[in-house]
Amino acid sequence: MDSSRHEVGRWMRSSASWCRRYPYLTTLISCSTANLALLMARPHVDLVVVALLQVLVVALVAFQFGRKPALLASVIQVLAFDLGFIPPQGSLTVHDPQHLVVFGVMLSVAMIISHISGDLLRRRQLAVESEARQRALYDLAAALNSTLQRDQVVAIVSEFLRKQMNSVARFHASDARAISAQDSPDEAVLAVLSNGQSQVRAYPQASPRPCRDYRPLKGATRLRGVLQVDMPSGDESVMSARSDLLSAVAELSAAALERLHYLDVAARAQSEIEAERLRNSLLATLSHDLRTPLTVLYAQADTLRDVSSEWAAVREQAAVVCEEALRANRLCESLLDLAQVRSSSSILRREWVTLEEIIGAALRSLAGVPGSATVDLELPPDLPWLQLDVRMFERVVANLVDNALKQGGAQQRVCIAADCDAQRVHLRVSNSGSRFPEHAEHLLSAFARGERHDGNAGFGIGLATCQAVVFAHGGSLTLRNRDAAAEVEIRLPLPKDTMPTLPNALDSAGSCDE
Repeated sequence: MDSSRHEVGRWMRSSASWCRRYPYLTTLISCSTANLALLMARPHVDLVVVALLQVLVVALVAFQFGRKPALLASVIQVLAFDLGFIPPQGSLTVHDPQHLVVFGVMLSVAMIISHISGDLLRRRQLAVESEARQRALYDLAAALNSTLQRDQVVAIVSEFLRKQMNSVARFHASDARAISAQDSPDEAVLAVLSNGQSQVRAYPQASPRPCRDYRPLKGATRLRGVLQVDMPSGDESVMSARSDLLSAVAELSAAALERLHYLDVAARAQSEIEAERLRNSLLATLSHDLRTPLTVLYAQADTLRDVSSEWAAVREQAAVVCEEALRANRLCESLLDLAQVRSSSSILRREWVTLEEIIGAALRSLAGVPGSATVDLELPPDLPWLQLDVRMFERVVANLVDNALKQGGAQQRVCIAADCDAQRVHLRVSNSGSRFPEHAEHLLSAFARGERHDGNAGFGIGLATCQAVVFAHGGSLTLRNRDAAAEVEIRLPLPKDTMPTLPNALDSAGSCDE
């Protein structure tokens, strides 16, 4: 029983497919069969019923196959009604004029029905095609949303266009210079990249796909490339439908490529954040753990230097150990500052202070460094008070001066200058004994090393720490060469808060006497 039902269903499906493939032949067979059945029932059926049944056949044909087969059915049915049912039968001669009116009404009604039914059928087909196209686009969007690589986007879109339009798709990158450098660059692609407008090119009809459409893949920020589609030719309605479909496909492709771009950016940013966090944690741990043994080392060497006054060689070596311990301690402090500032700017302990105090403390910390006593100062007397982390900013100035002293030769001139405008305070440390290389910005990166006059390569921490501390204070640090000197400029914004009024010294003294 199940097998017979299956066979019947398959036969009905194949019959329906054959009828859709040959609509005019099916119309002729259907009208002939209906008229033959009516002729056999002619003695029992009135002419009015025959006319209505023939019009019904026209309506069914129009509903199933559309307007043109229905017009053919209208003509067949009117001729069959005249030849088979109106006397004299078998002849087109009509004796009763009323029958001509019947013929006219039948033909008019049949044609009206065929027109209306054909229009409804066309709209139904358009609705079905639109639904299928929207569903296909929805599936395409879902597939593109799950992609993780550009090659997957290209493969999915190419397969979609092959199935929907029998087309061949190709993606071009958004780098116009790379395309121009090719042996035979596609001028249409370059034009689309330059103006962002679609282009359609026609090729000889002998080609299996003579029409080539170029669509810009417009992302939210910039063009992500060009979609090239080679497709067969068609009439105006077909090309219009293809153009709408290509516009939707181009938008979905651009959105997918844009999403992949930002996924890549987010992944790189997350990786950099994790690497920076790990590096800062390592720097903080190392610098903290090294400070205690360095302090002990310095104390023991200083003690040895004091008790070895009779042995000059031992005293000299102890002094070297003290100097290197102090240098290593400053390095640890710089590492700790760098790690803390990079982790959060909220650890700053801002106090009201003048630049003169900061610079004086920094120079005192460099006592014993060759050349520190000859640093020139060009500080105006009216510099404003600033809100700074005194300890950190003192080390910033000390690092810059120490670097300047170690960069030049014996005839160098190291100068600290400052001035102020309406919005910022400018602090400059210059050294006439050296110059920065081109593209000196890389020296501001951690562990980037420059050439030094004293032969020591350094650790590449000083400038990176200075920039981090200045940036945490809302300022900026710039390296440049000016007037045959290397210069580091720090720009700090003026405080937004108002400095509290200091108590008058004379009033305080008078109140104490009372």
